[in-house]
Amino acid sequence: MMADRGVPPAPHTPTPGDWSDNAITLAWLGHATVLINFYGVWILTDPALFRRIGVDVWFRSIGPLRLVSCALAPSQLPDIDLVLVSHAHFDHLDTPSLAALRGRPAAVMASTTSDLLPRRHYASVRELRWTEEARIDTPRGDVEVRALRPRPPQIVSAERRAAGRTHPARGRGLVEGSRTTGGA
Repeated sequence: MMADRGVPPAPHTPTPGDWSDNAITLAWLGHATVLINFYGVWILTDPALFRRIGVDVWFRSIGPLRLVSCALAPSQLPDIDLVLVSHAHFDHLDTPSLAALRGRPAAVMASTTSDLLPRRHYASVRELRWTEEARIDTPRGDVEVRALRPRPPQIVSAERRAAGRTHPARGRGLVEGSRTTGGA
């Protein structure tokens, strides 16, 4: 992939066309964007695919410039079955990237954020609150998604460990998943 002016190329370019549908395969594309082949179901997390992450204003995006190009351009992605958006920060809910996705994905969003999705025809849109679960039907199989409450990891320095103290750091929400075959 050709790097945009001022943004170096990604160090690795994955080849999703070579991935088996009989396994879980994933590639980090940059920031919080991960492409996952989950036994044949294509999932994309927090898409941020372009040079800038932010808001579309007329024919440009206004927002921070990436430090490294995304590992795959939107045209290099397979048709996406499910897009997961963890929260409504611009670097996780990048509307130009969401609008550029191939296929007709289902979308799973954090609670009260689906109104921020760009206008397009999604297979379905589902919002989840912490600890809620949903079964998402896709053409390639059903996926169960659970919104996990973030728990901060414990960061302990040698001095603080000796004193018996720990200091929590900020956590990040995670999503668990399992796949079933067949219909609902």
